[in-house]
Amino acid sequence: TSNAKWLYVGEYILQRSQPLDEWDQLDSWQQDCWRSKMNSKMAGYSGRSVDEVLKALDARTAKLEVFTMECIGYETEVQHMIEMLVSGNLPNISKTKSARSRNSQIKP
Repeated sequence: TSNAKWLYVGEYILQRSQPLDEWDQLDSWQQDCWRSKMNSKMAGYSGRSVDEVLKALDARTAKLEVFTMECIGYETEVQHMIEMLVSGNLPNISKTKSARSRNSQIKP
């Protein structure tokens, strides 16, 4: 959408975890949450209907794939650059470069 904004939350490693095969042991509100997400985002995914996927989960012939995200770093400069980009307040790069080169020539 035109209102979309970037949000920098760090750098992560995405890793596959053990699949969730205890579908029937989830609380009903948790199953409802998964159903809602499947209905809105995964309808027809991999050639199966959402109902087919849910029936396979109930019958334990399918498992939910689970991934973990481990934060490995956070760069505040990246966050500030994204904020400037979104707000349209980017510094003039040529002025910044020339100021930087002048400063590098000054010796203490």
